Amino acid sequence: MTPLSKHLLLALAISGALNLLCAGLFVGSAIHRSRMRAERAQFEPGPRGGRFERRGGEGRRGAAPFGGILAAHRDELVQRRRAVVDARRAVERTLEQEPFDAAALDRSLTNLRNETTTSQELVHKTLAQAARDGDAQTRRKIAAGFAKLGPSGP
Repeated sequence: MTPLSKHLLLALAISGALNLLCAGLFVGSAIHRSRMRAERAQFEPGPRGGRFERRGGEGRRGAAPFGGILAAHRDELVQRRRAVVDARRAVERTLEQEPFDAAALDRSLTNLRNETTTSQELVHKTLAQAARDGDAQTRRKIAAGFAKLGPSGP
C-alpha cells in the first residue's frame, strides 16, 4: 500500500465514523423530541372526534401524575381544560383582530385567568381531599405527581 492510499483509507474511516456519529445524534434527537411531544400531549385532542384524552399509563414515563387520584374527576377536568383552551383561543383571536381593542384583550385575559384559576382550584381541592382521606401511600403518590411536574421556578 502506498502512503497516499493509506491516508485516503484513514480519511475514509474517519469520514465514516463522523457520519455514524452524526446519524446517531440525529436519531437520538428525533427520539427525544417524540418523547417530549408525547409528554406534552396530555389533554390534547385525541384521534377520536376531538375528544380530550390523557396519554400515558401507570408505571411508564409520562404516566398520569398523582397516581390516578384525579381519574374520578376526569370528565370535570376535561370540561375545565376545554374551557381554558377556549379562553386561550379567545385571547388569540382578540390579539389578531384589527383594529386592536385593548378593552377586549383585558376582558379575554381576565376570562382566561378565571378559567385557569377554576381549573387549578378543582385539582387542588381534589388532591387536598385525597391527602386528608388517604394513607401515607396516597400522599406519596401525590408528592410523586408534583415531582413529575418538574421545577416551576428558577
